[in-house]
Amino acid sequence: MSAKEMLSSPDSTLLSDTLATLRRVIFGVVAGGFLGVVVGVGLGSVRLLRAALEPTLSALYVVPKLALLPLFMTILGLGERPLLAIVSWTVFFYVWIYTMEAVIAIPEGYLEAARSLNASWLRTLLHVTIPSALPQLFVALRVGVNVSVIMIVAAEFLVGTTGLGYLIFDSRRIFSNDAMFVGIVIVSLMGVTLAGIVAWTGRRITPWARSSRLD
Repeated sequence: MSAKEMLSSPDSTLLSDTLATLRRVIFGVVAGGFLGVVVGVGLGSVRLLRAALEPTLSALYVVPKLALLPLFMTILGLGERPLLAIVSWTVFFYVWIYTMEAVIAIPEGYLEAARSLNASWLRTLLHVTIPSALPQLFVALRVGVNVSVIMIVAAEFLVGTTGLGYLIFDSRRIFSNDAMFVGIVIVSLMGVTLAGIVAWTGRRITPWARSSRLD
């Protein structure tokens, strides 16, 4: 099928494959990002917890994520769940590291001011810790979005039956270069668009941040 037919034919799977990849990316960013924030704030705030868990998480971080895909398939079975798990797992590490380092880097004066006002742990978390870490968190999400697109396309190459990664690989297999390049372009546009949305949201939510990484 030519590129023109892919974009115009009602029988084309381009739209469904694009939506399948997009759905997996969004799920992975939300699930992995949430878990990364929780773990990052916890490890950044509690030194004992960080000393206990950071070495293990660091060891897991260096394992190539695609190498864990067979493990996820063994645990979760075939189908959608291993793909969602591998994307969530990938995003988690970026968000965890950035969030933990942002919490560790909070100036001690901010925390002392909260303590002098007898702020509870929860109020300190909501009014000091999280606002201070938000700029770095959005940087992590921006990186995580791009990496999640790369990861899901690679996973769809290997085990997917739908999605842009499967579309690109299948098009190459049947020597449909037009369709292959259409898939590659859409993957690129998806990554740029999602990263732009995250950056735009970060600028609106953290107007005090002057980091060029959100520009």
